[in-house]
Amino acid sequence: MLNQLKYERKLVFGNEDFPLNLSTLEDHPDYPLHVHDFSEIVIVLGGSGVNVINEESFPLKAGDVFVLHGNRPHGFRDTQQLSLINVLFDRSLLEVNQLEIADLPGYQALFDVEPALLDIGHFNRHLQLNFSQLTRVRALTNAMEIELHSSRIGHKVREYDERDKSDLDIQPIDQGSRLIALGHFMILVGTLSRWYAGKPIQAPHKTHKIGKVLSHMEQRYDQAVDIEELTEVSGMSRRNFFRSFTELTGKTPMAYLHDLRIGRAAHLLQTTSKNITETAFECGFEDSNYFSRQFKKAMGITPRAYKAQQSSGKTS
Repeated sequence: MLNQLKYERKLVFGNEDFPLNLSTLEDHPDYPLHVHDFSEIVIVLGGSGVNVINEESFPLKAGDVFVLHGNRPHGFRDTQQLSLINVLFDRSLLEVNQLEIADLPGYQALFDVEPALLDIGHFNRHLQLNFSQLTRVRALTNAMEIELHSSRIGHKVREYDERDKSDLDIQPIDQGSRLIALGHFMILVGTLSRWYAGKPIQAPHKTHKIGKVLSHMEQRYDQAVDIEELTEVSGMSRRNFFRSFTELTGKTPMAYLHDLRIGRAAHLLQTTSKNITETAFECGFEDSNYFSRQFKKAMGITPRAYKAQQSSGKTS
């Protein structure tokens, strides 16, 4: 799309190493399709409107919660006093193994599977908060907003396109505020994931079933896993599981597991002193040479060169 708008990260996040921001938007106007290279949690506080994702449209009302990954064109139309909270974040903030965030009930379904469902026109499984839950979320986001914006000038996040280069004075956030804001963000993610997992359903929807499989993969990516095991976890027939998994993730189960292992390996190479062989075995690869070939194929660089590059970046 020639006229497609987009956000630039530098006008959204004050620190590239702390990609988290939040805006409370009153009377949100219509806005055309746009993209960005980060994600957002949208919480509707009041009013009405239509959320557009690619060519799909979804009516909005108070209490609606949905996660959008910015590579999917999205926008708003037919807004009427639409009030919402936008929590803007990079997925790297959730890649903290010690927190085991991917193991949270409902996390995979809400943050991975549900966005894929929205992309293909399914909105009936989204999270809908009651008044009490919405009040609790408002308290969390208000506290987060205070920490994110108390030490910053010009903090309002704006939608814009490449032609709009107006200067914005976004100042870095001090360390204490970063720590507390991140804590509130993690509580928000955990709370929403719990509520999503606890949604009353007559029969388990494929969102939850595939979400269980993704969580299982996150917990056992370092072990031998096959299609039969994943099919059993899903509770679906092999044919339905394979079709549903591919539809919702865009990858086959084993391709998804492979990419998950490569991603975990990259994280270990970047953040630990483990060598190539140790990294390969810890991420489920039985042969370090095979791991090196697959890593280079996926990342465009050998594991050794990647580790050296990351180490150089930290010391420069």
